[in-house]
Amino acid sequence: METFNRLFILFVIITLSGCASRETYHARDGGEGYKDKALSSPHNAYNVVYIGRPKTDLKTNADMALLRAATIAKRKGFESFTVKYLKNDHSLIYTKTSSDSGEEQVMFVSKPLTEIEMVLLSDENIEATVIKTQETIDRLAPQFIIDDAESCVILDCRN
Repeated sequence: METFNRLFILFVIITLSGCASRETYHARDGGEGYKDKALSSPHNAYNVVYIGRPKTDLKTNADMALLRAATIAKRKGFESFTVKYLKNDHSLIYTKTSSDSGEEQVMFVSKPLTEIEMVLLSDENIEATVIKTQETIDRLAPQFIIDDAESCVILDCRN
């Protein structure tokens, strides 16, 4: 019975550590998440910014920005896209919080910030490094908890 209890505790620890390590992918709501906008030039270009939690590593943050870029490409019906610009660094982000006493506190927090300028590619426009939309989604989406209804529909979530 003692062996069973130890195995059960080990199973619970492994299960919980697996859940804790997955990042949550979602639209930015003031703090962390993605934000994107269509650019006027060139046509079919988008700017994607992903701000992670303070402890999120830069690779994971870049993967979430890339997943957002692939989500946009899929939503727009494009099978591929290219990245024209990539910035991946820690930035000081201005945040407001409320203390227990109700007072507003202002501070700067170092968070990973990834910015991508992407261009959706049509078949006749493949002179750039091509990133396949569905391959990117298949590779990255399972790594994250998708907490965004619009993205969940596009990515066919099964979290």
